Amino acid sequence: MKIYYFERLPADMPKPEKVLIVERVIEFLGLQSVRNSLVGTVEKRGISGGQRKRVNVGLEMVMEPSLMILDEPTSGLDSASSQLLLRALRREALEGVNICMVVHQPR
Repeated sequence: MKIYYFERLPADMPKPEKVLIVERVIEFLGLQSVRNSLVGTVEKRGISGGQRKRVNVGLEMVMEPSLMILDEPTSGLDSASSQLLLRALRREALEGVNICMVVHQPR
């Protein structure tokens, strides 16, 4: 998982700085337990759907964008995973990232 994260960062960025960014995102999204796991493919099972969704958001967070637009990022997640994701997005917002998202109220 970390190798792909590194590919998203500038090639001229020092490796220790890349490691810090990636570790911060993994921690914020609660993905420590799957840090060395296969995400998965159609043929081979990997991490859960909720973890996969958080990995996808994490891939964008690693790029440290100034704006993130998310369409129903909590759709299909259980309440614990939703809370982890929304807390991570709130941290990003507090650090100056503009976040625009649609969130439907759960039943």
